[in-house]
Amino acid sequence: MSTPYIDVYVEGTPVPQGSLRASRQGHLYYSNAKKLTPWRNAMTDAVQDALPSDHEPIDVGVFVQMEFYFPRPKTVTREQKLTAPDTDKLARAVHDALTNADLYTDDSRVVGFMARKHYSDDEHPPGVRIRVWED
Repeated sequence: MSTPYIDVYVEGTPVPQGSLRASRQGHLYYSNAKKLTPWRNAMTDAVQDALPSDHEPIDVGVFVQMEFYFPRPKTVTREQKLTAPDTDKLARAVHDALTNADLYTDDSRVVGFMARKHYSDDEHPPGVRIRVWED
């Protein structure tokens, strides 16, 4: 692949974006909004900071790569993170952050993406590495 349009690392424990719920009054909300909102805002800010100064929202197809890093519990020795959260729910939060950052004109511009979960290490603290290429 060529050089990505953006390549950012956002530190913090990744938070999934699950399904919306309705309150008794009919208002929609995410059940984990107290953790999700700051995480999504951190990603949005990092993406906006990484954009070129002459950036216009991308109006062509893009490919998004997401590498999520989580703290390894002391008792876990396996290489892969096989437990919650689901990668699709983690990816939803990233896609919303990219939309909020005005990276592209519409999230329908995402023609493909790859998401992986890992345990953090000395090189990768808890967080997410987001790379985006024009396709």
